[in-house]
Amino acid sequence: MKIILIPIRTTTIIKVIPYLLLVITTAICMNTSFACDKEIRNEGDSGLFELTIDINQLKNRSGKFLIMIGGNLILPEAENNVIKITTQLNEPRRSFLTFYPDDVISKNPSKGLNEIAAELDDFYNFMAEASQCHIITDSVIAKSNIINPTNAQKEYALLLKLKNGFQEVIEEKYIQLLNEYPEIDDKKYKDSIVRPIVMDFARKQYPVYYNDKILNFIKDHPGSPASTVELEEYCYSPGMDIQTLNILYNNLSKRIKNLPTGRRINNFITSKVFGTDILGMEAIDFTQTDWNGNQRTLSQLRGKTLLIEFWASWCGACLADLPSLKNIYNKHKGENFEIIGISLDTDRENWIKAIQRENLKWLNVSDLQGWNNVVAKQYKISGIPSNFLIDEKGAVVGFNLSEEELDRQLSKAK
Repeated sequence: MKIILIPIRTTTIIKVIPYLLLVITTAICMNTSFACDKEIRNEGDSGLFELTIDINQLKNRSGKFLIMIGGNLILPEAENNVIKITTQLNEPRRSFLTFYPDDVISKNPSKGLNEIAAELDDFYNFMAEASQCHIITDSVIAKSNIINPTNAQKEYALLLKLKNGFQEVIEEKYIQLLNEYPEIDDKKYKDSIVRPIVMDFARKQYPVYYNDKILNFIKDHPGSPASTVELEEYCYSPGMDIQTLNILYNNLSKRIKNLPTGRRINNFITSKVFGTDILGMEAIDFTQTDWNGNQRTLSQLRGKTLLIEFWASWCGACLADLPSLKNIYNKHKGENFEIIGISLDTDRENWIKAIQRENLKWLNVSDLQGWNNVVAKQYKISGIPSNFLIDEKGAVVGFNLSEEELDRQLSKAK
């Protein structure tokens, strides 16, 4: 069953373009870098999700309920008008509640519930996380509410409200256009004139709206599971821009990046930038000048485990990551391990001052060409900080790894 995240209302405009938002592209490019949020992993990210759903107020209770938590389909039974579910989560998950009346099921005797389309506007989206969650339904499922929602659930509700907002923009445009033809009494004829205009308007304006509202939500909520939910959807949207995706991913908090969805997004970026076989590929060789004026070549360091770190003295997120990088270096530097810092600076003095001020003891190189750095182009760098872990044989074994992931990989290599 496909989960539709934008609730569809049964108004005239929705009957005109019920599936419009499912086919609109989002070709958007951002050129802004954002600071990283330094958060630790929350204990509530994994654990038991205890869900209670009170269906006393539901108008029609003769039928079957369907709940999807992440990709898991659950067909619960109500007891005394209460549904209770307990399940183990490894991260907060987008979830979905809907209801199939008996008469709808009887019309489709050979189909499972997940093969039958429920009423388009009678469903409820929410965030499941390791906590107790109490949902109370109203007369219909769509009017359900969570009692005392967590921050993650509030943020997800805000995201959904923003996504629904474009539906309101379309409705307003439709009504405006209808009013421009007061001389036409035939509603069907008027609708046939207005419909293509509204659809064209929506296709052109949705990318602008998505950029302004949805992508900015992700930027402004780097520590929210709702951001990873939406960012993973963006990965597979027709107009996905890899530079935008990489910038937004790099802006996510370390905690969120370490969740399974964050890792899937990282793997997707890796596959798009280098193709699906990046892991195991031979690292691209290069030569750059160190801060003492010496030429340093990657292949000359073959036999060591190497971390290539792209950074710059002007990059706040890069500077914020340096303590983690120092921890890794100090812990593993005696184990045939080296870091190569490739700077995207243009000012030699600022670059050297940063190396000295931050006491960076690893190998630092640059061609001082900023974003035109030859190696950055070879490695298709669109956001910093970025890193690549290279094994002793010169093969890529990791991309954009966190401190925890680096420590795990390097410890395994001992």
